[in-house]
Amino acid sequence: MSMEKLSLLDMLKRSDGLLFLAANAADLAGALRRARGELGLEPPDDYMGLLCRSDGAIADGVMIYGSKRHDFDDFSVPELVEINLERQDYRDDLGGILLVGERDDEFLGYRPADRLYWRIDKVSGDLTDCAPDLRSLIGGLLGYAETA
Repeated sequence: MSMEKLSLLDMLKRSDGLLFLAANAADLAGALRRARGELGLEPPDDYMGLLCRSDGAIADGVMIYGSKRHDFDDFSVPELVEINLERQDYRDDLGGILLVGERDDEFLGYRPADRLYWRIDKVSGDLTDCAPDLRSLIGGLLGYAETA
């Protein structure tokens, strides 16, 4: 499938998954404040923009963390800052990367140093593939391809 003209939200809507209600201004401000203060990392604008439209998502095995935790059935989507703090407790190889989601055996993270989104092997911590924006990263994982 082609990514041409599809927004990230449109790709997520077309996938087999779950979108959450948009984060409100207080939730967004709290997530931004906590990410800066507790993680020392700045969430990228495109990620924060997605939270304004869907506060986290699950689509075709891809999970995008929200500004707050979402529980349903026997499953939950973690909150951005909490999951990053948890991972810092036992993963020092992920320093300087803001984890924004995951899929199967991979973390999905943003590294401010190079302004790129990365797929990261959960076991080794190796950076395996990158994308210039969240739309390209998630679109690739959902089977959408850029058109020339």
